[in-house]
Amino acid sequence: MSFITNYIAPFINALRDKSTELFAKKNPYLYANVTKIKNAVKQQKLLLITVNRIKQDANVTLGRIYANNNRIGSTLELPWKDDLPDASRIKARKYSAFTRDIRFKFWKGWRLQLVGTEPRENIQVHPVAMFSDSVDISNTRGCIVVGDKISASGNSLDGNGSIVMEKIKELFGQLKEKHILVEIIERFPKMKASMNCVAADGRWPDNSFEPYIVRIVLRNIPPNTIVKTRWKADNSSIQPVDDSRKFSYSGTISLSVPGSGEQVQDRVTVQAGNQVILNQNIFDF
Repeated sequence: MSFITNYIAPFINALRDKSTELFAKKNPYLYANVTKIKNAVKQQKLLLITVNRIKQDANVTLGRIYANNNRIGSTLELPWKDDLPDASRIKARKYSAFTRDIRFKFWKGWRLQLVGTEPRENIQVHPVAMFSDSVDISNTRGCIVVGDKISASGNSLDGNGSIVMEKIKELFGQLKEKHILVEIIERFPKMKASMNCVAADGRWPDNSFEPYIVRIVLRNIPPNTIVKTRWKADNSSIQPVDDSRKFSYSGTISLSVPGSGEQVQDRVTVQAGNQVILNQNIFDF
């Protein structure tokens, strides 16, 4: 009996996993349009799993998980750190997936494994443990961990994720063709920037002749995003002021602007990553 448990069963499981992985790599819906995907779901040829990321900070990424557009639970992932192994969540896009069965040595239960995550390996959608009722960031090194709901603390999950996976397994069992598509979508709060300014001595600045300090308030900036701020006085001989730094989520940047000595339009631009989130004249409030 121990010979079967230790050698034969793992070998059979490995063959099954390899077969389903090869099948997943030929998923005809990976690059299909929305209409084709909807029709395939309706005809029970495809199981569509959607992970909607809705919250992130420097430590964790949280979201909601849907099966065929019906919400079934919540998700927890690592923060974004340039797709680094064991440190970052994976990129948001569509992935084909295949099923993995129970492994008693490292229990994860029935789960999904994503295809096309290279150079990342063994990225899965799975619960944390058989009897656990809570999930935190220590439970993942890149996988998508599922639970019932986001906790009141806002940095972990509550509820046993095994129930979520049972719902997925039930839908998978009803398929006429065993195709699985996992789509990861990011719908984080919109990045925002606002500003005000004061004269260098604390007064409200009278005009662009005198030095002043611009205070830029940032909101909802993803972790490790490069934020570039730039003051420019059009047609001025004064050198522009530039500031670039890594910034995360929210806070304030102060930018010291010299008096231009000329009647010019002073403008501040803030760029987060590749997106300009503020482009405004200093005195246009």
